[in-house]
Amino acid sequence: MAQTVHFRWQPQRESSTPLYQQLITYCVTQIRQGNWLVGQQLPPQRELARTYQVNRSTIHAAIAELQALGVVTTAHGRGTRVASNSWSTLLGATPDWQRWVHAGEFSANQPTFRPSTNASLRPRFG
Repeated sequence: MAQTVHFRWQPQRESSTPLYQQLITYCVTQIRQGNWLVGQQLPPQRELARTYQVNRSTIHAAIAELQALGVVTTAHGRGTRVASNSWSTLLGATPDWQRWVHAGEFSANQPTFRPSTNASLRPRFG
């Protein structure tokens, strides 16, 4: 049987950050810091909802996002486990894609599409 992670989330109900996002941040931080290891199991969603007095849909939304990030995996009847400490957890923040585009050797292709808004260049049918 897999070891269960040590779960000590402290929801900040007065915060403007939604609870499910707070939970995502907590879980990612635990994984990033090495407190939760690959293969360890998270407590059941119903248990987390009851323990932290939040709606189960809040827990489900957070777990779904963590699964989309690739850091947890879920299997019906087997629970949720830490899948990896993938690159997405190591980023720590959403990348600034505009900065990456501007730093690259290729320019954005928006000017290529601008002439198509000109009525004289639009294809005519009929």
